[in-house]
Amino acid sequence: MYKLLILFIVAVSSMTILQVPACFAVEDKAPVKTEPVLDDATAKKVFEENYEAGAMAASEKKWDLAQKRLTDALKALGERTHANKSAASVLLTKAQKAFYKDDALNTANELKRFKQWAEAEEAYRLVINVTGETESLKKSIEICRENLEAENEGLKLAHDLFKAKKWQQSIDAYNKAAETLGTLRPIREGINDAKLLIEADALMQKAPELLAKKDWEDAFNAYSRVRQILGETAEVKKGIAAAQAGYAEDHKPIGPVDKPKNP
Repeated sequence: MYKLLILFIVAVSSMTILQVPACFAVEDKAPVKTEPVLDDATAKKVFEENYEAGAMAASEKKWDLAQKRLTDALKALGERTHANKSAASVLLTKAQKAFYKDDALNTANELKRFKQWAEAEEAYRLVINVTGETESLKKSIEICRENLEAENEGLKLAHDLFKAKKWQQSIDAYNKAAETLGTLRPIREGINDAKLLIEADALMQKAPELLAKKDWEDAFNAYSRVRQILGETAEVKKGIAAAQAGYAEDHKPIGPVDKPKNP
């Protein structure tokens, strides 16, 4: 009886082991596809063919094709050397930037066409990051800003207050506009610029008092900070010069200065 019971348990255990649940089954993995290793002669040939095709595509401003062929060229060459390897790298970088610029510019123009002013401005700024600022791009951004303000009374009010040099009131208006528009770039920049101009006004009131007290170092620091914010205006330049002259006068040597003896 006990022997039959033991045999029954062993049989059931064997069946349990064999019937593995699907969640624990080992999945068949597809073999990893590896690129064939090219010998030096083949690698050179593949590089040269793709390089010529890529360079031709770049000359025709077919940037997507240029990217593909030049990438394939450099991939085939690997760590090997070639007289045109550096040229291929330079052309690939140019093709990537040009493709990115064209794509961003097309996106910006489409967004502007559909009156998505804030998004269009950001797209134009992406183009500027690649090409630098041009008059055309600058004008496009101005158009986006003007139309965004025209469609949003709160934003226009904030900008008008800013132009009127009512810095704190403009900050309040920008924050109010952000409640409905979110923190768009014009709002962020408006608040930041207004805060800087409030700081500059306070320093320009304080700096002459510091000069009068002969607190040359603090006066110099105050005018220097204003110069960072506003640029070097005539008043700022005069204040910095006065602080430097006062400091030099207070720290000039007292009495005759011994001349160094000739060796």
